[in-house]
Amino acid sequence: MAEVTGSDPALTGALLGSVSASLAGADPPYTPDEVREFGRKFHAICTWAAKDRRERPTPVELQNHIGKLRAGRPQAVPLRPVRVAADVESNMARPDLPMAATDPPGGPHGRPPDPHPGDPEP
Repeated sequence: MAEVTGSDPALTGALLGSVSASLAGADPPYTPDEVREFGRKFHAICTWAAKDRRERPTPVELQNHIGKLRAGRPQAVPLRPVRVAADVESNMARPDLPMAATDPPGGPHGRPPDPHPGDPEP
């Protein structure tokens, strides 16, 4: 961990020991190879660090964000299918589908629906 963070164990030994104990307590424990991999992928995982032009993670950043290595990429939420003009046109040609959703305001002919269908018009 001192190698990845650039920390001096003589100065930050207590912090490194605390973070090491935390990583060892994970299920399964984090390995030295995973710690090194986090160091290689630091800017991809902690994008703000690249903006700050920092080359190495702090021990606390390592502890807080190493789990993202195992988590992998977030799963995309499935999206509803995109309706294209051809879909809409083919649905409009189907007499078995109601047209209310595609009618303009005021009904299909631009006027409000007849409140008393079947009555003679005035």
